[in-house]
Amino acid sequence: MIDSLNDLTVKVPLLSFMAFLSIVAIVFSFHYRVGSSLSFKGRLYALIIDRSDFHDENIKIFWRDRKDVERFNAIFNIGAKSVSEVVGFGRWVDKYNLDIKFLTNLKGRIDLEKMRLRRVGLWEILALFVMTIVFLFGFLFFLSIAFSSSALVRFDDNEPWLWLSGNSAHSNKLADLLSNESGWDITVSDCDNNIESIKEKVRSSGVSKETVDIICRSFANEKDKAKVEEIIREQKILVVPALVALFFVLLPYIELQRIGKSLSARRHVFNKYRSHRKVKFSI
Repeated sequence: MIDSLNDLTVKVPLLSFMAFLSIVAIVFSFHYRVGSSLSFKGRLYALIIDRSDFHDENIKIFWRDRKDVERFNAIFNIGAKSVSEVVGFGRWVDKYNLDIKFLTNLKGRIDLEKMRLRRVGLWEILALFVMTIVFLFGFLFFLSIAFSSSALVRFDDNEPWLWLSGNSAHSNKLADLLSNESGWDITVSDCDNNIESIKEKVRSSGVSKETVDIICRSFANEKDKAKVEEIIREQKILVVPALVALFFVLLPYIELQRIGKSLSARRHVFNKYRSHRKVKFSI
């Protein structure tokens, strides 16, 4: 009877998938912060195959430098690529007496070759803002379906989606908004007393008289009620894409925060440069 958007055939264990998604998010975040996973691979190799260190002194020095760079990036999240960049960054901070708290977590926004903060483009802020809104909309959309007490169904490809439960049906608010139509609802008492007037009321929104008949019959049919309950249970799986959408909401949101911190850091560095020049010329 019911053609549901969420008529899923593959059942994914929700808790297992959420755990997997959390692990992926943690690994991605750490890899992004550190810049590489060489230390992790080195420890994994030592654990499984061989615990001995490199034998060649040049390789030992190279490997030690790489671990120092990765550790520095893990702590400060600046995106250094070499020991010389790390040392140069330290000298820059000391020379102008910069506050390190303004400069941490600015990976990709500090030019470590020229020791300056990159400019922030307006287009970048707008793009991240749009991404945040789009994924936030997706998160709320999936979450509203997953936690709804009604089934989101459509009886014909040419008709709008609607919400159906065991004793009522009502229009989809998003479809009403897009079509500029007023909302409607159908209850058991409507089906018993004024079904013809209900058919006229919902016709403007694209719902056929046959669909209204099917809805009213479903209120009294136990098999149809069981089917609706099954769809409602299946809709819970949409918590998973909601969590994925939330993850992609956080990424541009965090980047917007980093942009705000970058702007604050630029003001701090500018003030420190100006103070340094005043002291220099006063001597």
